[in-house]
Amino acid sequence: IADKLLFYGGKKDPEQIAQKYDLKLVEILQSYGLYKFETSEDSIKLAQKIVESGDGFAFPNIIRRMEYRVNPVKFPINDEYYKDGYQWFLKNTGEGINPQKNEITTLRNADIRFEKAIEFIYNAIENDELPDFSVSKVAIMDSGVDMDHPDLKNKLEPGWNMVHEREGGDPGDIEEGGMMGTSGYSHGTNCAGVAAAEGNDIGVAGVCPWCDIYPVTYMEGGIGTGVDEDQLLIVYEKYTADPSIVAINCSFGPMAGFGSVQVTSAERESHTLFMKDGRDGLGGAIIYASGNDGIDASYQKLMGYTFKFERDGKEVENKVVVVGASSAWDTKAGYSNYGKDIDIIAPSLSAKPLLGITTTYLVGYGDFDDDYTLQFSGTSSATPVVTGLFGVIFSVNPNLTLEEAVEIMKNSSDKINPETGFWDKDGHSVKFGYGRVNLLKAARLAAGVDMCETETDETNNNIDNNCDGWVDEGLGKDISKVGTACSSDADCANADFAESDVECLKGEYKIFNLDAGYCTIKNNKFACPDGTQTYSGGQTEANCFLECNDDNKCPSGFSCDDSVLGKCWPKCESDDDCSEDAYCNDGLCKRNPSEPGGECESAEDCKYGAMCITQIPDGFCLLMCSSDMQCGEEGAKCVTIDFGGSGPMDICLPGCKEDSDCRNFGGLMSMKCHELYNSKEDVCSMPCQSDADCFDEEAICKSSQCVSAEGSEVPDGEETDEDTIDEETTDSDLEDDPIEEEKKKKSGCSIVVL
Repeated sequence: IADKLLFYGGKKDPEQIAQKYDLKLVEILQSYGLYKFETSEDSIKLAQKIVESGDGFAFPNIIRRMEYRVNPVKFPINDEYYKDGYQWFLKNTGEGINPQKNEITTLRNADIRFEKAIEFIYNAIENDELPDFSVSKVAIMDSGVDMDHPDLKNKLEPGWNMVHEREGGDPGDIEEGGMMGTSGYSHGTNCAGVAAAEGNDIGVAGVCPWCDIYPVTYMEGGIGTGVDEDQLLIVYEKYTADPSIVAINCSFGPMAGFGSVQVTSAERESHTLFMKDGRDGLGGAIIYASGNDGIDASYQKLMGYTFKFERDGKEVENKVVVVGASSAWDTKAGYSNYGKDIDIIAPSLSAKPLLGITTTYLVGYGDFDDDYTLQFSGTSSATPVVTGLFGVIFSVNPNLTLEEAVEIMKNSSDKINPETGFWDKDGHSVKFGYGRVNLLKAARLAAGVDMCETETDETNNNIDNNCDGWVDEGLGKDISKVGTACSSDADCANADFAESDVECLKGEYKIFNLDAGYCTIKNNKFACPDGTQTYSGGQTEANCFLECNDDNKCPSGFSCDDSVLGKCWPKCESDDDCSEDAYCNDGLCKRNPSEPGGECESAEDCKYGAMCITQIPDGFCLLMCSSDMQCGEEGAKCVTIDFGGSGPMDICLPGCKEDSDCRNFGGLMSMKCHELYNSKEDVCSMPCQSDADCFDEEAICKSSQCVSAEGSEVPDGEETDEDTIDEETTDSDLEDDPIEEEKKKKSGCSIVVL
């Protein structure tokens, strides 16, 4: 730009020039033979006029903005926990570090090719090959982000709080006593670290280490809070008004137990706005977690909804990007939802063997060096990997439209497990979408160069060596023995799976009778190989069964239990072919419908129209109620509960005489038989921590059970549970947590639901 000064270097009298052009002499620069004048007119046009009039040489005082030529991308990567091998999802060396800080063997290169991608981008900038490179910004729409975290604070904007309708996307006041402990408050901080933790030689590295972060508090504490349609419209206007925001991370969603969830009007309007007008009209990406129910993700209709609008005079179609979770062995995580709506998968925690994602945590509350966690999990942690991916794509080439970036995402993803991945003719898998994230391929395509620098023959190294999109085709593990009849473990072994890695199941298993024997692979040292999966995806499941769907049939004599993605079970002819608590239906054993609080896999397994909450191990039949009469004839009672600080609700819970009558969800998550609970006697519910948990003025909490206060006086010198609850005791201590008590600080599960 130019200011009001100009310089004259002609041979005419400067006083005449000043009078002719209404100039004021400011200074004579004798060394240059120049006169500095001040003008009230446009100095650029006036200098041009002097020259064109033949009055001599003149030029305006041009002001140029100068910047240091500093590469925003840092390489090599020196973040501490990355170098020490904790961030296996960025660079899988064949070893991972579990929550007990023990090394376990993983599948080498089952990662996103992070280091190679960063090296490529760094070198391209150094060689002036990315002239349009810009620093992108990602929005973390979650439980807020810790503004003081050393790996995040230098890149955080103030953000927005949708819960309290104010500026500031922070986690709010942290309450440690809920079922989720501090993990609900830290969830947004966890996501921010995965997507964009700063490359600053400390802590962890994010997928897009240079990306800025716009934090939004969408939920407070991770559960039990919600926002109205108005706030959704407001925050998406904020996203759209900032052209540097390229992607929105949404690691949340409704529980599957509530049935089909329709797209709301505000979701349609707000999402269309950002996809169409975000990034100055080029469009921004919205990335959603598929969910952790281990079922078809299509129950949430937003996942497959088509948004239609015009861009540059042409009608285009888009959808939200739906993310599933993969393991450190390049298999679908058992809990990860699946189906036609899945677009891409990214690494996350595997339940067995247990190996989580290392990322940022609320300062001072982490289970790893205070400010970090080794246990971020679910599709919640896979989603910010993809958010970081879009941050990289739009940084490398900010001129791409959303549609072009999505095509890059699809084309660059690695199609893992070619023989067993249930891939269709369009290159899509109900398990893996269009493939597992490959950041290197995506960065190269965004830069306008070939997807692969070199092409070689395919070898067994879990890399797409020949650049055809498929990984290790023809080199997968031999799972042909799975599901075959057997009499001993030796019958199930082969060259890829030794006798110690397999098990012949015989007799009754769950609701099935496996009288002829069923060969399985054990997952105590590695995740179930692709083409197999556990019965329910839980951490205690130890056997891998043969996968199937409508397009990939079971062997003769077997039935598939799900048309989209299921397991093969011996075909039944009558109820006698099933366990006592099951019946035969069209060749497949089905569980007898459960009473409220009983086990389930879907709503059809529950009586009285109850919902099946599949996040709870083995499922939980949840029936809302207003009186005992609605709870069936088997002794269930209508009581008030408040699990996880989500607010009181009335549900049917089973009756009991002793603790053994109540369900045990694994680890320390055992229901107790409460003597007096919400004015009802002998009710199964979760352990109490204080008298308030009993919802009864006549009851007190004693030894984790609600008992009648009458006759339960506490002797001198003793304390009730309420007296002994201190700041180190939270509901997370009651969870199935692999970390010894002395090694953790109030961390809970890492799944967020609305």
